[in-house]
Amino acid sequence: MSRFLSTRPPSRDEDDNSTPKTNMNVNKKRNARDEERTFLERYAMWSHQNPLLALTCIVLVAVGCILTVVLNDELQFVETNDREWVILKDGITSDADAAAEGTRLVEEYSSSDVIYERGEESQRGSLFFQFVSNDGAETVFTKANLLAMREIHRIVVTHPKYKQYCQLKDPKVMKDDITDDIEKIYSNSSVSYLDVCVKPLTPVSVFFPPNGEGELVEDIDAVVREIGSEENKKMYGYFLDGAFDVQTLVNGATRARYPMGAPVIGYSSQEDREREQGVVIGEAILDDIEKELFNRYAMKAKFLSTPYMNKAIDNKAYEEADGEKANMQTRWYAGYLRSKDAANVINFDLAWAFASILAVWCYMAFHTRSFFIASLGMFEIICSFPVALFIYKLIYRIEYLGNVQILSIFVVLGVGADDVFVFYDAYKQSQFEPRETVSGSTLTRVLYTSRRASKAIFVTSFTTMGAFFATSLSEVMPISAFGILSATMIAVLFVVNVFMFPPALFLYSLYLDKYKVCCFCTKADYKRTERYDLETATTTLSMASLGDVVAVDEENTKEKTDDESKEGGMSKGTEAATSGGGGGEDNASSNIPRPMDTLDSEANIKRLRPIERFFRNQFYAFISYRPVCYIVIAAFLTLLGVSLKLALELETPAQQEQWYPTAHLMQAYANDRTRFSVSADDRVVPLDICFGVYGMDTSRANHWDIEQLGKLQLDETFDITLPASQLHFLHACEALRIAPCDASGCQDGLLVMSRPVMSSSDDADTEGEEVDATQKSLDEQTASGVSCFMESFKTYIEDERNLVFPIEDKTTFLEELWRFRADPRFYVFKNSIGFLPYDETKPIVPSENELDIFFVKVTVQTTLKYPTTAKVARPVFRVWEAWVKTMNEEAPPGMQNAIQTAYTTWTWMVTQEALVRNTFQGVTICFVMAYLVLVLSTMNFLTGAIATVTIAGVVVTVMGVGVRGFMGWDLGIGESIAAVILIGLSVDYCVHLANAYTEAPELFAKTRGEKTRRALMIMGVSVTASAMTTVISGSMLWLCVLKFFSKFAFLITMTITSSYLWSILFLPAALICFGPEGDRWSLEPAVKKLKRCWSRRVKGGNVQAMAA
Repeated sequence: MSRFLSTRPPSRDEDDNSTPKTNMNVNKKRNARDEERTFLERYAMWSHQNPLLALTCIVLVAVGCILTVVLNDELQFVETNDREWVILKDGITSDADAAAEGTRLVEEYSSSDVIYERGEESQRGSLFFQFVSNDGAETVFTKANLLAMREIHRIVVTHPKYKQYCQLKDPKVMKDDITDDIEKIYSNSSVSYLDVCVKPLTPVSVFFPPNGEGELVEDIDAVVREIGSEENKKMYGYFLDGAFDVQTLVNGATRARYPMGAPVIGYSSQEDREREQGVVIGEAILDDIEKELFNRYAMKAKFLSTPYMNKAIDNKAYEEADGEKANMQTRWYAGYLRSKDAANVINFDLAWAFASILAVWCYMAFHTRSFFIASLGMFEIICSFPVALFIYKLIYRIEYLGNVQILSIFVVLGVGADDVFVFYDAYKQSQFEPRETVSGSTLTRVLYTSRRASKAIFVTSFTTMGAFFATSLSEVMPISAFGILSATMIAVLFVVNVFMFPPALFLYSLYLDKYKVCCFCTKADYKRTERYDLETATTTLSMASLGDVVAVDEENTKEKTDDESKEGGMSKGTEAATSGGGGGEDNASSNIPRPMDTLDSEANIKRLRPIERFFRNQFYAFISYRPVCYIVIAAFLTLLGVSLKLALELETPAQQEQWYPTAHLMQAYANDRTRFSVSADDRVVPLDICFGVYGMDTSRANHWDIEQLGKLQLDETFDITLPASQLHFLHACEALRIAPCDASGCQDGLLVMSRPVMSSSDDADTEGEEVDATQKSLDEQTASGVSCFMESFKTYIEDERNLVFPIEDKTTFLEELWRFRADPRFYVFKNSIGFLPYDETKPIVPSENELDIFFVKVTVQTTLKYPTTAKVARPVFRVWEAWVKTMNEEAPPGMQNAIQTAYTTWTWMVTQEALVRNTFQGVTICFVMAYLVLVLSTMNFLTGAIATVTIAGVVVTVMGVGVRGFMGWDLGIGESIAAVILIGLSVDYCVHLANAYTEAPELFAKTRGEKTRRALMIMGVSVTASAMTTVISGSMLWLCVLKFFSKFAFLITMTITSSYLWSILFLPAALICFGPEGDRWSLEPAVKKLKRCWSRRVKGGNVQAMAA
């Protein structure tokens, strides 16, 4: 074991013939050098003594962090929720949260009220179908197609549990607790679904009268002509394609809708654990329907895919249609089914993350020719996530961990591989450094590598980390959290890299360097790793970059060699260098210049690796040719201008985000949502106008907890009991029905959607019966799109309570409103009237002091279609805001603080706009920061400016040419996240080359061209390898199903390609033509002057102190 813990051979500092005085001088020099060493150099020297111990300590620390994270259950990701993308402190969000919280309190305070099961349509449980003709010129309304639709209709409505989960047309029968007897009613096969359920919206009910239960009509064209007429189009337009032509009767697509009910048994409202209710409905009925549809269309999942990637095509021949074959595609959608499929697809797609890791590991092994180095590098990359999570969760105290942050793994695959390549390539290149820099021993090579690589990695890591931390300023929490975690992972990568690789290189050099990567039992050509002694050392990379080999006096060298041979053979410096031990560093005095190799230049160049020779010779010759140089600069600057113009056109998406490829059945359904005619049955955005609440106090809300909304602020001036307030509320409802809207998102020039009146008298079961006046009033309200309790309350007190509206007495008003709300006929207004809690032990009508109202609202169905985008929603929002503002200005005291909200439609609009705003803000911050870091790292204003232009070129090329030009995308979620990553990844390559240019020794590289050639030669190999690994890791995402990941694959591939081309072509060309020489544009003279001034000031202070 001691052999592994201490691999350094016995010290050869003491020579048998040396005198004590000589040893004393050597020790003094060594102590002086040790005091000047940096912490990393001292660590490298310690790890030289104890490489395995050092490596073990690092692994144990990483494992300890990982176990802490796992045992504390910190790897739990939050369940996907719309709340995580909401900007908590925005005013629009505050209004939406206040309205939602007010409604929730109404439900909480009235928990003893009757619960009307399945009185509303479930947004997650309802099932939708589209039927699309395979031939665009053929109508979907053929006999065979309609018969196929009827078969699908029967799959749904004949399901044993359909009656138990459909939306009830008369939810009042559920006013008492659900009993087994009532359950038996719904499971009784003799009770038709038409008796209890809201009728499905399906063309089957039109073409198979009555209600889809009869035979197919004889004249299909006559029915199509009737439902497509102008007078019926708004009522039946739900079944018609937007391109329907009443002359040709060609209708390419139709649709159907099967509403499921909410709340289901055990829940108080549709909003009560809405996701759970969807799961209850889904597991009870939707899973079975989905399975039957899969079997009908022979849809099966392929490898790491989903059945929905297949088309559901009906081509069955029907006898009833005289042997005619159906020819249509069937698509279906339900919120529950989509969520279930998305969860499966995400799990499949994440499997490609492991494939990316494996692919990167293979390339690292290929590049380094070592499984050992590649495995340590991959360990470093993989452990960075849990270690960073340890810091993120337990030190930063950030609770949020979302699915978006998984993308951090793909980011660090490329960055981590870059760190490994820079460190390893610096070590391999150290064997060619001059004697005054590297004596040839493993210790001095690793010390040189640590100095050079740690600085290069620090600059790129700091810049990348800063770019990610800049996104923490984003208002959108997942983007902010993603940036913080990614920045922390980059920092962890840097720390682990600089501490892990010194001992790793010592172990590699001692045990593994002599073996080939392909087989540990076969020795490699040891000439590749031969260590040269003082007299036969090779020339440096710096000299190779100049292309000149300084002539050495062969006679003097020969005489010296002969003399040393006579005195005892190999010199001490040679022994130490050849041994690979640490003694070589101490034996070879840094004051003794290393003689130049007597080999000719071609022989020295051959010692370089092929890619290093390529960048030094062929590529440099190409890029330094003046016409090529100027053409490259002009071309890239032109590209910068064009890209900038395109990038400035980026805005919020004009269409809904596409989460699946077009071939996915549910995505095809989503893409065709807007192709149908405008219909009264279309799903539109609901909106509430609320009184009594005044926003949310978020001053103490935890930004990282998606469940925290803040504290509800009540409007202390609110008073609807006043007669003027009652009249104002009533008049507002009337005004809403005719409120104009000139925004493009509004239909028919109105804010509120009106529908044809479908009262109870229109139902076949109620024909001949007298319709209740109250029910008729409710039907008219529903048709008008305005659900206003005050209108029904006015009718109620005038017709049934024989009172005059408005009610003058406050107590009477509250008592009557209480009775009205408790009446089962008005259950639809249950959440529109909010009474404060009361003492249930007292009479049902408490006294004035015990009964008070804190919240009321009116709900409208807007003409804004759902779903929508910020680009469409914002103009409509402005119209609503103006309308409510005008209403408040005209309102009496007590009603002047109304707010309006469309909930997620408005809050998502704010999020989309913030994504665009934060992207440009982040890019601006990162450019400024990158310039400052580059100036400080290169100590040169001009080099920093050229490198910053390069970074700007990378960013605008990807966002302008790639995102806007090639793909035609706007700034959605995927593009905004990619912009964050883009800024982080775009800096690495040009920073490496810019620093290598600046650090070129004046002794070997004096001109711009020589500095550039050296930079290309020593960093070109690392940059190329890093680009390859990042492209490999990102390319795996092309195989994913989710559009987000494939979009991410394009963006990361485009980013790396753009960054590589700008760094390898534009940056060298610009440095060759305009790069600084000598001290021009350098900060070093100013820094030296400041140091001298500071030194004199300190010395002067000391003299004065001594004098005192």
